[in-house]
Amino acid sequence: MCYYFSLNIAIKPTQKANNTDNLRTTIDKTVTGAINELNSNKSNLTTTPQSTTANITYYVDHVNGLDTKNGLTSGTAFKTIQYAINKLPQIINHAVVINRLAGTNWEDISIKGFCGSGGLTITGANDYTTASTFICNSIEILFCSLKTIINGLAPNNGGGTYGIRVEGCQNVYINSINDTLAYSRYGLLANNSNVNITNSIISSKSKSISSENNDSVTSVANSGTGNIITLYTVGGTIMKASTQPSGTTSELIYNGGVIR
Repeated sequence: MCYYFSLNIAIKPTQKANNTDNLRTTIDKTVTGAINELNSNKSNLTTTPQSTTANITYYVDHVNGLDTKNGLTSGTAFKTIQYAINKLPQIINHAVVINRLAGTNWEDISIKGFCGSGGLTITGANDYTTASTFICNSIEILFCSLKTIINGLAPNNGGGTYGIRVEGCQNVYINSINDTLAYSRYGLLANNSNVNITNSIISSKSKSISSENNDSVTSVANSGTGNIITLYTVGGTIMKASTQPSGTTSELIYNGGVIR
């Protein structure tokens, strides 16, 4: 499933092309004529592919990487994950992997509106202990039907309301996350989504794992200490297996939510 948005086009007969702001003019200044003219030249409207054409792996190195490089090897890595994400078309029908090297990069990672039959994986460490050296600020995954996987990162967002936020998504898998600094916020905040979180450590949070508004979260083999509320749901469902983080209140349910 993809998401579509309406687009308003204003046609001004006196408007001139300007290469600095990528404006495009037409010879025919009527609405119908302009649309027909643009439709006949679709191949020239953009240089960015609208969907993937093959599997791709990008590398990110916040120390030695540069966003002016091609990102295709560890030696030609991008500097930020967000730059690699922004290079992608919204329709992903192949396997896309972004490999992040260790280190601290205080970026907010935002994954928005992706769909397709493929998948997007962002990988740092292989386990939550090593993930403590793969530091970012926060991670948000919004309105994606695409299978999205986050592995081995440490969201250390001190001034925000969450480490990881998922909203309006169908297939999100979060593995080996390390979120252990003492911040009064959510570890995982999930809303209207299907989310799986496994083998992660979340400590010292106001709410470690939250499911809200018809959301479904599966929590398996997670740990952590010092949370105020461990599992929290407002009208959502949390399915738990194996170990869970600990806290002052292990479970809190509102508005018909379910923890089982």
